[in-house]
Amino acid sequence: MAGLDIETAKYLAEKSKEWIDRQLNTYREKRSVASTIIGLNTLFVPFFLGGIADSLFWIKIVAIVPILIISVALIYLISIYYLKRLEQGLAPEKYQDAINKSYGDAILFEIAVNRDSIHSNTPILERVNKAYRIGINLTQIAIVLSIIVLSLNMFFRPNSETIKIEISKPKKK
Repeated sequence: MAGLDIETAKYLAEKSKEWIDRQLNTYREKRSVASTIIGLNTLFVPFFLGGIADSLFWIKIVAIVPILIISVALIYLISIYYLKRLEQGLAPEKYQDAINKSYGDAILFEIAVNRDSIHSNTPILERVNKAYRIGINLTQIAIVLSIIVLSLNMFFRPNSETIKIEISKPKKK
């Protein structure tokens, strides 16, 4: 361990483990929230379609826009699940490489493995964050547009009930 005392090496090993843990927690959190949003989006579409079922033709045409936007949002959110999994630092498969090393060299080996994991996780997390951000933003836009379409539908919906008003003269006796 040239130029690095054992306490500093332990400190760096611990901090690199914490960094990987933060990366893993961020990754899991994004996947969890993406799952929730996917579920809500898939529930929202049928209710939205039911709300415009008896609409004018032009409102149904306009309603295609929020549905397409939600579809694109779903693709982005689902894509989070198809990205490569994160590396988790010193895995049990790598223990064999550290078994015959001195304590100091084993700590340096752990730091190097953790550093490599952090570097390989960073681009994956950037893609996850980008897909998550785009998916969430598109979902928000689609919901706002859906509210506008449903509001327009309330004003322009053809009235299926006709009220018949009869004016009658009172009968004279």
